[in-house]
Amino acid sequence: MVGTSQFFAWYFEGLGGIGGWVLFVVFYIAAAVWYLYDSQRRELKTPGWRFAVLLPGLLLLPTILYRFAATETQNALLRKRSVLLHLGLLGGIVPLLAALGYWITYRG
Repeated sequence: MVGTSQFFAWYFEGLGGIGGWVLFVVFYIAAAVWYLYDSQRRELKTPGWRFAVLLPGLLLLPTILYRFAATETQNALLRKRSVLLHLGLLGGIVPLLAALGYWITYRG
């Protein structure tokens, strides 16, 4: 349980106070930009991969809104931090895995 509490603290307040969620935003942006660049360069019409890479990034929005909300709002949502954590993890990891799947599928 201690490891879980430490991860929660790192996710919301780590990296100098801004939160480790920033890394997952960076993962999402890197995967989305690479996918868009590669699919445009090859002129591939891949709407399924576009959906898989770009849409899960919306799951990061609740974490971002929570992080920059007023203290009263954060205190009201304190019990929902677990949900925000899991949505944020999915929003950062799923696009990365989808971009990897796209690369494996179209690497030739």
